[in-house]
Amino acid sequence: MAASAGDSLGEEYRALPMRSLYYWSPDSTPTASQEYLGSHAIPNVAFSGGHWPMVESPEETAEQIAAFFGNLFSVPSGRSA
Repeated sequence: MAASAGDSLGEEYRALPMRSLYYWSPDSTPTASQEYLGSHAIPNVAFSGGHWPMVESPEETAEQIAAFFGNLFSVPSGRSA
């Protein structure tokens, strides 16, 4: 993110108008991008493995994505789905 073009990509990401989660691997994400995530408090999850977490660790990936989107799909009290 940040290492790609100065900080411009990170700034564009932070300006997104919707909730977002940066999902990344320490094995393939540049150190500068990892530091940018932390220093700008960007919601993120580091996963173990390479570029294909949904293939390498499908259960872990599903749990992490479900945790992020959980509130979007919850049914208010007193209502049924």
